[in-house]
This record gives sequence, structure tokens and C-alpha cells, in this order.
Amino acid sequence: MPRCLSNVDYESATFPMLLARLLPARYGDGQAISYREKGETHSVSYSALPGVVLAAMQRLTLSARHGDTIAILGENTSFWLVACLAVLCSGITLLPVDGLHIDTVMLTRCSVVLCEDSVSANKIAEMGLRARVVLYDEACRASMEKPAASDFDTAKVDPGDVAVIASTSGTSGESKWVLLTHENMLASISHTMLAIDGVLQPQKETLFPCMPPFHAYSIVCGLLLPLLYGSNLDYGSLDVPSVPSRFLAVVPSCLITVPTMLKSFTRLLAGRGGDLTARGLKFAAVGGAPVDCELIDLTGRLGVTLLSGYGLTECTVLAYAEIFADGERVPFKTLADSVFCHVRAVDGVIEVYGRAVAKGYFEGDEFNGHFVTSDLGCLKNGRLRVSGRADSLIVLENGGKIAPEAVESQLSDFPSIGEVRIIGVREGSRSVICAQIEVSDGFDRDAVISDVGKYNQKVTTQERVMKIEWMRGGTLARTALGKLKRSPVNEGR
Repeated sequence: MPRCLSNVDYESATFPMLLARLLPARYGDGQAISYREKGETHSVSYSALPGVVLAAMQRLTLSARHGDTIAILGENTSFWLVACLAVLCSGITLLPVDGLHIDTVMLTRCSVVLCEDSVSANKIAEMGLRARVVLYDEACRASMEKPAASDFDTAKVDPGDVAVIASTSGTSGESKWVLLTHENMLASISHTMLAIDGVLQPQKETLFPCMPPFHAYSIVCGLLLPLLYGSNLDYGSLDVPSVPSRFLAVVPSCLITVPTMLKSFTRLLAGRGGDLTARGLKFAAVGGAPVDCELIDLTGRLGVTLLSGYGLTECTVLAYAEIFADGERVPFKTLADSVFCHVRAVDGVIEVYGRAVAKGYFEGDEFNGHFVTSDLGCLKNGRLRVSGRADSLIVLENGGKIAPEAVESQLSDFPSIGEVRIIGVREGSRSVICAQIEVSDGFDRDAVISDVGKYNQKVTTQERVMKIEWMRGGTLARTALGKLKRSPVNEGR
């Protein structure tokens, strides 16, 4: 059991109960949220956080009926987090919205849409929805400055109530909406805490929230987990629109992000001072995509402990974790099993069991604590190896099947090759493997071709890259977390 959540009754625990009772008692006057605006520093302690949330509930007039759904559209700021907590603690289901890909059909199911500013509010109003549109930014700012004096009612929320309806990333097809209950989210957070137990210290860490807030990974691991761990969520200066600039000003002790963003941040800090440990950053957790050797080496050289997580929205984000240190390619700690979540490989397909498994799809199948993924892999000596996805396999004319993720991982280990996507194409009368490689001006074409040749020498004939397509940087389609999007069936075209 995670030490910072010891003595929690998991049969009855909900986020309102933890926020109103456990966190103030455990962490008291410790900083929960901080940000800077117009040269002034603002912060909220754990003891004051319940009053802030209650004030936000009142100012936002969250009078929807228990079980109703409220959407939220905005950027990752402290005000978004307060609005999120206000909805969760009201017994209302939260629907986080991706502003670039708004699902109008889902918004018709919402009684209220919380918007960050008038621009997003006008965008929603133009859709002609019946939902009431409410601006949350100023209401949450006022709530942080003047919290309510009383406490909120925690009895109206049950562990089995749906807390969040989250969208899958849609890597290999259309996105699906997943129902995450209070129990699911708390179980996933507790499972993750077991992985970091002993690596990080409760109430001693500062975290910089840097991911899109509408994704389940960001909500569960990047926002709610740090709060339950007693960390300080430092948003930096809200006057600075650039995320890298805000990050440099904060220099947190830990960071939860995706591999591509972590590479950018570590390179940025390394260029500003070399030793990241001296500058504060000591731990980074990444998910959404596998880590490569370059990232393990980079974080190892800079004294940053690296957690690589595997999971899906359907299992409330994280199911398996492995932790690397000192640049060693073999993790010093792995976690595939706990009382909250179990990972198994059955006939080469990864399956997840336990409380962390989501309730089910919106208006679709329920999972009943067991989810069969589309991921291929094996579990050996406690370490999970993911080889690809069943729905993205490249099927050749001889019946051979190639996992594009495995080829991409090997090619990415070469220094000349950055972002790469593997597809199957027709070359005359046969199907072959094609590498779509993103390049920038002045790239070394000969070096890339040479490294692809080195890869071809190490693999079987059908795994060889027989064609290269040069892609302008940033043209490969990606999900919100930076994962490459694929067709549902990846056959030779």
C-alpha cells in the first residue's frame, strides 16, 4: 500500500473525501498549487484547498443533478485544475474537451460547458448547443484568492460513480470515450504510487504541469496523483505563453510528460547549465509512447531517474512501470502487479485486470475489471515487452506480419534518424516496408541512408526497409500526446 495513502478505506474512498479530509490532515500548510501572474506569486495550501474548491463550486453555480455531465475546455492552468476539482467534488461527471478536435455529439450530452475565455465560449456558442456556457477562469481565480469558509458535502459521491469521461488517443483508428469511476482513478494512482514509492518523497516534490489537460494521462498522473502525493503543482508564470520558458523558471524536481517533450526539456536545461540535478530536476515519468535508448542515456548522464509507463485509457492510464537510473538499459525496478492492477500476456496479447480497469466504453461494453488490449507482447522475469499492436500490423503478400513499432524503435536508435513511421507499400508486384522519415533543412541524407542500411543488415529479409519517403518535419499525423497516428489496418498499399 502506498505509504502516503495508508489507512485509506478503498471501498468508500472518493476524491471529495480525500480532498476534504485526508489531504488537509496529511499535508496541512504545505503548498498544493502555485503560479505567478503580473509579478506576484499566488499559492494555495492543502488545508485551504477544500475551501477553494467549494468557492469554485458556488461561483460556477454547479447545480447540475448528480450524474449529469459537464464539459470543460481550456489550457493547462491552475484555474483549469480548480474547475476540474469543483466538478469532481460536485458528484458531476467531467468531460475534458480537446479544443482542436471538439466532439459536438458528446457536447450535446452536457448540461454545462465550462470555458476558459470568451474566445472558446464563442466557439461553443456558435455550435448552437443547449448547454449553458460558463467562463471559469475568473471564477476560479477569485476562489483561490478568497476561499469559502465552510466544507463541502462528501456523502453525495460514491466510489462507483463515473468521475471522468475520457477520450482514447485514436492512434490506430477512431477515438472512443471511456468511463472512469472514482474507484478506477484512485486505484490507478495508488498503483502508480507503488512504483515511485521510495524514489520520490511525499510533500517534498515540485511538479510542473505541461501536458494537454483533456487527456486521461494528464488528469490522473499529471494532476491528481501529485496532489495525493503532497506535491506542489507549480504552473510558473501565466504571463509567459511559452511552455519551455515557464519550465525554465520553475525547474521542478519531477516532471510527468511524454518522451518527445522530455527530450526537449532535458536538452534545453542541459544547454543552460549542464547538471540537471544541481538545477533541481531529479525524476521524470513518461507515458504515451515507449522510451528509446537515447532518452535513457540522456537522463542517465544528467542524473535524472526515469520512469517509463505502459497503459491505456481503458485501464485508467498506467498498468505497468519500469524505472531506469544512471543510464542503465535494464530497469532497477518494475511493477506489473499490485492489489490494484495486474498485467498478463495471454497468447501474445496483453491483458489488464483489477480495480484500475475502467468501467467501460460510453454507451458500449462494460469491462468488469478485465480488459483485453490490442497490444502484442510478453512478460518475462517481471518485465513487460511490447512488440506492437494487432490492429497496426503490416500484412505482406506472403502472409508475413510486421509490427511497425518494433522497426521504428530500432531505427530511432540511430543518431541520424529522428521521427519515423513504418508503413507497408506496393512496389511492383510485391509489398515492402517503407520508412517515412521526417527531416529538416540541411539534414544528412547519406547518413540516414547508411543507418537504414545498417538496420537492414541486422534483420530478416521481410523486415528490411526497401523504400524511404522523405517527410517535412511535423507533417506526420500525431495524437494530442505526440503519438504517431496509424490506419486501423496497415497493409501494403
